[in-house]
Amino acid sequence: MTQFPPNSSTLSDTLLTVPQALEALKISRTHFYRLRGDGKIKTLQLGSRTLVPQREITRLINEALGQAS
Repeated sequence: MTQFPPNSSTLSDTLLTVPQALEALKISRTHFYRLRGDGKIKTLQLGSRTLVPQREITRLINEALGQAS
């Protein structure tokens, strides 16, 4: 089975803002911060900005689909 989206080094190195991550996952802000609080999605702080690595979005989707990352 193929992974969604296909792996590529450029894609996996991309950093998304929280609004972009919400759109990619089609979830609410509350759900996102719950996932982060539960340790199910990793973010990083760059100054006052919270950023989400694209690979975390991909991993979360693949886990939901029952695929290994």
